[in-house]
Amino acid sequence: MQREPDGAAINALLDEVFSKAWPERVQRLSVSPGHRTEQREDGVWIHVAPGMSAMVFYGPYTPLRAGRYRVSFEFRWESDVQCSCVRCEVTRGVNAEVVGFQDVGPVATRATLDFTLAELAFCCQFRCISLGRAGFSVRRGVELAMVSSETS
Repeated sequence: MQREPDGAAINALLDEVFSKAWPERVQRLSVSPGHRTEQREDGVWIHVAPGMSAMVFYGPYTPLRAGRYRVSFEFRWESDVQCSCVRCEVTRGVNAEVVGFQDVGPVATRATLDFTLAELAFCCQFRCISLGRAGFSVRRGVELAMVSSETS
């Protein structure tokens, strides 16, 4: 005996799976070679030595639907130089087109970047890049929130 699919039940199941899997999926960030990770009470942190100019982490190469988003990175600094030491970026697509960035210096323990995607985007990354001007640690992970499904 055949019956019509229960669309509401299917959507509820998909929403439940998504709500459990998505937070972990966003944290699948790759750490570039040459950086030491350290487990601390409040999570895993990546140490970046002074003078090291390189990509610290990147990923997770995930799709994001159209909308306005906010992503946050967390830092601990080893010096108090008065310049930008890190670039936080959001990219999309296989060519890593930058859709938003923020340069950060030792006065900030948190960098929050707002960005908008006008349409569904694939291969989205959250990237932390050391500019080589100071030693610091960055939490291995980001906080991502959709602010609005509106793009204007």
